[in-house]
Amino acid sequence: MIPTLTLDFDIRSETPIRFRGFPGVALRGAVFQALDVLYTGNDPSFAKSYQTDPLLHLMMRQNKIDTITKSTVSPFVIRSPLHAEERNLTFGISLFGRARNLLPYVTSAVQAMGTNGIGTSRNKFDVLGVRQSKDTYLSVFKDQSLKIDSWKSVVEFSEYTRVQKINIHFLTPTTIIQDKKLHCTPEFGVWFHRLLERILHLKSLTDADEKWIPVNDLLARAERINTIQDSTQCYGLIRYKRNSRRIVGFYGNVQYTGDFSQLLPYIMLGERLHVGKNTVKGCGRYIVEVLE
Repeated sequence: MIPTLTLDFDIRSETPIRFRGFPGVALRGAVFQALDVLYTGNDPSFAKSYQTDPLLHLMMRQNKIDTITKSTVSPFVIRSPLHAEERNLTFGISLFGRARNLLPYVTSAVQAMGTNGIGTSRNKFDVLGVRQSKDTYLSVFKDQSLKIDSWKSVVEFSEYTRVQKINIHFLTPTTIIQDKKLHCTPEFGVWFHRLLERILHLKSLTDADEKWIPVNDLLARAERINTIQDSTQCYGLIRYKRNSRRIVGFYGNVQYTGDFSQLLPYIMLGERLHVGKNTVKGCGRYIVEVLE
C-alpha cells in the first residue's frame, strides 16, 4: 500500500558514542543538518518548490500537518539503534513512496554525519556497512518467522488465518495523543486510530496507488479489541541544560485479544511506518507477534 525502502547503517567511532536521552532525536537532527549543509547551503529560503529543491518533500518544509497531533507528516523515519556498544551502533532510515528516489542524498548525508560527528561529544565515525532491507512485512506466527512480500498477501493471510490473539512489542517510546490528552497506556482503539490517520496522510504524501480504506468499520472493530496483559512502561521527560524536549510515551509488551481478521494488515503495515508523534525521530516503532 505504501512502498518502503529501508537502509541500515553500521557505524564505528574511535571514542564512545553517548546520547542525551532517546538517540533518535540526535540522529534525526544530524541527518537534517548534513542535508542542509550539503545541498541547501543552510539557507532556509532555498526551497521554493519540490521541482527546484528535491529535498523539500523529504525535509518536511511544506508537508501536511497531522490535525490531531499537530505534527508534520514526514515521508521517512529514523530506525534508532536498539542495542549499541560504546563505539559501534546500527541505525536505519526508512523512506516512503517517492522519497525513495532521494536515496543518494540520504547515504551522502550519513557519510557527512561521520565527519560532523554525533552524540554529546560530537563523535566522528566511519560507516562500516550499508544494507538494504527487503520491502517485506515481517511478523512472527506461532513461534516461526513469517515473511510476506506484498499488501495483497498480507490481506490474504489475515482473511484465511484466524487470528484471535497478538502481542505488540513497542520497541521505542510511543507518544499517543487524543483529544489533546497524552495516553501513557496502549489502549488499542486509541493508538490504532492514530495509525489509520498516519496511513491516510502518508498515502496522500507518497502518491501511493488508490486503495479504499474502510475507516469507520475498522475503528468499530478496534473498539472490540481487549487488552489481556499490559507490561508496558512509561518513558518520561528528558531535560537538557539549555532547554527541555519532551519524548514521553509507553514502550514494552502488550497482548490483545479479539477478531483481527480485518485489522491485522494495517497493524503489520504499522511495523514499517511507526505510530504516534515523533515518528521521524524513531518513536512509535513496534513489532507484531501472532499468538493464535
